[in-house]
Amino acid sequence: MTRSISWGAVLACCAVMVCEGIDLVVYGNVIPSLLEDGSMSVDKAAAGNVGSLVFAGMFAGGIAAGRIGLALGSKRVVVSGVVCFSAATLLSGLSPNLAALASARFVTGVGLGVVLPIAISIARRGVEDREAPLVVSVVMSGVPIGGTIAALAVSGSVGLGWRAPLAIASVAGFAVSGLALALLPADGRGAGKGAPSPDSWRGAFKAFRLPLLVACSLATFFDLFAYYGVTTWLTQLMREFGIPLEGSLQLSLVLNAGAVAGSLGTSLVSLRIDAKKVAVASGILAGASLFAISIKPENPVALVALVAATGAFAISAQNHLNALVSNAFPAETRSSALGFTLGFGRLGAVFAPMCGGAILQAGLGAPAVLSCFGLASLAGCLALAAYTGRAVERSLSGDAARCEGRGPRGVRRKEDR
Repeated sequence: MTRSISWGAVLACCAVMVCEGIDLVVYGNVIPSLLEDGSMSVDKAAAGNVGSLVFAGMFAGGIAAGRIGLALGSKRVVVSGVVCFSAATLLSGLSPNLAALASARFVTGVGLGVVLPIAISIARRGVEDREAPLVVSVVMSGVPIGGTIAALAVSGSVGLGWRAPLAIASVAGFAVSGLALALLPADGRGAGKGAPSPDSWRGAFKAFRLPLLVACSLATFFDLFAYYGVTTWLTQLMREFGIPLEGSLQLSLVLNAGAVAGSLGTSLVSLRIDAKKVAVASGILAGASLFAISIKPENPVALVALVAATGAFAISAQNHLNALVSNAFPAETRSSALGFTLGFGRLGAVFAPMCGGAILQAGLGAPAVLSCFGLASLAGCLALAAYTGRAVERSLSGDAARCEGRGPRGVRRKEDR
């Protein structure tokens, strides 16, 4: 069933995503300590804005990823990207002031944004469409695994402030860059030998593919708004509910553990059920879980279960969306399509921390923040309405004439008869 999958490449890409998960989640977990550091003069709104800058960098990196990968070679870009975001994370922990921290987080995001779509494309090479959700989910499970590691690291270093966890995150990234260099498959002949052909990276933006690209980009925007919004703010939101710091950090651990289980569990379900159905169902369940958390359940077991469900379904919705994108575009345009959808989607991740910080700063409370993220998750499901079998067929055909069901000069194609 999985003979087409190169598991060595998949696991190497998963290890890269572990570092990405550590880097992304560690900042959200150190926000309470950062707010207490008088030397940094950071309030809740500023903390949210800094959290958004990493996603702004990911937007820039994601948009450029397809062309950079074609020009330099996928393996070289992944290894260099990991080194880049690891070095920037180290600088984040050494930042003497808010401006330096903000700049370092933006550069971190650029490296992260370039690496993600290229890593997914490497793992997806030669894999059958039916197995794409499994491959993407295994790779992307590295993000919540890294988040779990980050939560544990922060829990174990509560007395050390916010700088130590960032330094630890950078060390992990440098180690994995060497692993990626050793295990990722070499690029094909000609990769990285010059500028890419315009058709190879612009093909994703041809008119007959735009409806798919727009639908997937909007869905990614809302999914990442929900996922990274709750990832960034969960620890502080639980503090707003009156839960002690240690308990809040433990709930962050639950969120990421749920995401790991959800990534792998739903990927197996998608081997039997259409990936779009799994993506939509996951988005609906994630939204429902967020709304349920917003009413602050008194039963601690119920709260833990809802946080775990949020992690499981929020990331599963995005994992299956990535698989849908990879299945809907030809191999030569796949990195560009993934880079654009993830890059545009990062705008959702940019606005989510800012939105959460602004809502809290305005005194509207944690329930309003959680409800906002829940609405975004449901909106992501609605955006997938334009992702249809016919639209995918037109995209894969590589011929705009398929949009009208006609071949050249109005002659119907043989496969349409």
